[in-house]
Amino acid sequence: MPLALIFIMKRRPRERRTIKPGKGVKEALPLGKLPAPLLEKCLKAAAPLEPAVLQGPGPGADAAIIAPPPEEMLVASSDPITFTAMELGPHLLAVNINDVVTTGANPRWLVMDLLLPPGTAESEVEALFQSVGEACRTHEVALVGGHTEITDAVTRPVAVGMLLGTMKRDRRIDPSRARPGDRILLIGPIAVEGTALLARERRAEVEQAFGKEFCDRAENLLVKPGICVREAALLAVSRYLSHALHDPTEGGLATALLELSAFTHCGIDVAAREVEVLPETQALCQHFGLDPFGLLASGSLLAVLPEDEALRLGKALEDHLGIRSSLIGALTAEESCIWRDLKGRKGAFPQFARDEIVRVLEG
Repeated sequence: MPLALIFIMKRRPRERRTIKPGKGVKEALPLGKLPAPLLEKCLKAAAPLEPAVLQGPGPGADAAIIAPPPEEMLVASSDPITFTAMELGPHLLAVNINDVVTTGANPRWLVMDLLLPPGTAESEVEALFQSVGEACRTHEVALVGGHTEITDAVTRPVAVGMLLGTMKRDRRIDPSRARPGDRILLIGPIAVEGTALLARERRAEVEQAFGKEFCDRAENLLVKPGICVREAALLAVSRYLSHALHDPTEGGLATALLELSAFTHCGIDVAAREVEVLPETQALCQHFGLDPFGLLASGSLLAVLPEDEALRLGKALEDHLGIRSSLIGALTAEESCIWRDLKGRKGAFPQFARDEIVRVLEG
């Protein structure tokens, strides 16, 4: 019998009190856990369970029980959505899927904590669960548990996902296999997520500066090309000698490259002029005074492979998925991180204490 995994979701008792509806919101829910009938209704709209889930989510069900395949390894990752509540379902699934697939695993089960601000109405809760359910169905992931409540600890919806995946033991991506001389392949353009969020969160300003068509195009980057790298990562794992995969997120490409150097225990030599930066990203970074190399970067993927494998993977990505990629650098025997600017000059490697987008959203 395979070992069953039990996820316990503890609940803190909270005083339930009725609050006044927020502006434009009808029938605001009281603080505390969602009413059981509403929770049941929302969960029915989410993705159906699979046979491996022995106990799924529901009122009074404080744990999810899962029996993973005995011949596979379990992979777990967790990521929150805090910058925006727009497209919450696809966004939450994408950032968690990206972390799981970079290990070589297939995403399977989602545990979600959803914290909602005072003034939230039933219709808004239902819309959020519908968004999550649709994203789960798209990616063949089952929502198996979590916790949801209305709380004055947040001012906008905050979703925290823990995603579990499984993989065959021989498909694990092991960064310790990386060697000096391996090439760094950047898959997709950088800062797609940051660009889309800047356009959405500062819609009026961006539209005034660049026009409605530009703003719509920048916002739509969250959908196309999108921020989920599942297909690219699984292609890299299934057919090519990938020594390491890493998805740039908070802190942008520059931070991701420094992380790549750390977990491969190699130095890196990177050429900035080989990095694809979309025109929308360039325009918004110039407008807000941001560095695109430090901007929220979900939607791109770093792959470390021998050069011949990197070239083969790059061609396959273009031919089969229509995704562009470029060789932006290599691993080195030295421990130093070398950054070559847009003119090819060596300089200090860019470092960001926090993501560039925070300077705009908190400004």
